[in-house]
Amino acid sequence: MRASYIFRQIPVFFLLLSCRAKAPVASSATALPPGDTPPGVTIMGKVSHMYMATGCGPVIVCPRPAEKDTLVLIPVNALNEFDKDQLSVHVTYHPLKVHAKKGCGPGIPVQVISIRKK
Repeated sequence: MRASYIFRQIPVFFLLLSCRAKAPVASSATALPPGDTPPGVTIMGKVSHMYMATGCGPVIVCPRPAEKDTLVLIPVNALNEFDKDQLSVHVTYHPLKVHAKKGCGPGIPVQVISIRKK
């Protein structure tokens, strides 16, 4: 009789364990890799027409000295008066989960939130 009581309590024990509150995810789990800029942060770059010959519009080239690399932003919205080759700008952007247009080369399609001259 005692053994059947124990076997009836085992499923209840596992049920209680599975229903306990989950621990919150640490903020370091959502950290960006070094050198990446979170959305909404203003970074400095230069407007470039390096892919104009292949059918792409202007891009913004941002140096990343920590990686000894450059970040190429492909804006989906028009740059209007900032569409001047080699113009230094401060840009705030939001990365988009879409493919870049053909001819744009390696880069990240972005929605430009704000842009101003350096």
